[in-house]
Amino acid sequence: MKTALAIAFMLSFSLPALAQDPTRLQGKVVLRAPLPEEPGWYLAAWNITNVRDEATDNINIVVGVGREMKNGRVEFMLQRQYSVRSSQWFFDFRFQRQFNRHVSLFVEVAPFLETAALYHFVRVEVPVTKRLNFMIESENIHRSGKDSLGLGPGLSIRPMKLKWKLRFAPAISWQLRPNDPNFVRFYLAFPF
Repeated sequence: MKTALAIAFMLSFSLPALAQDPTRLQGKVVLRAPLPEEPGWYLAAWNITNVRDEATDNINIVVGVGREMKNGRVEFMLQRQYSVRSSQWFFDFRFQRQFNRHVSLFVEVAPFLETAALYHFVRVEVPVTKRLNFMIESENIHRSGKDSLGLGPGLSIRPMKLKWKLRFAPAISWQLRPNDPNFVRFYLAFPF
């Protein structure tokens, strides 16, 4: 049953094409490197590159401190986003928690420092099989005028070990956005 559900979900990604919905594609490469790798406080560093179809690409460099907690972590960082159109500074707060073997929560809140706006991202993941998670994610920017709101389903593969202690965790999500074009996002995550 879980396999049939996963296959039906993946096939649903073709629905926008069938309906001629203006869905965009987005690739997201994520590198996360906590240093040192021990319980307690650590230096947190992220590099997130967004490659977007018919929209401005950007690179985000995020550095700060993190704290490992039982079943999770919290990070307090400063973020710089570079793009052709503009560059932005943000405070960036991230929280991740594994509530039990079945539910994982990730929350990111990033107030803009140069304009009156707030970015936030929430993802909840639940295992479907031993290696595959079903997820719901919401990504929003609140600002004066029209907010950019998004919500949608996705699938993620639990991290796979590669050489040199490198791990790889691909995912795919479908963002439904009432004020912007919908998009399908491909994640290539490399959590160290």
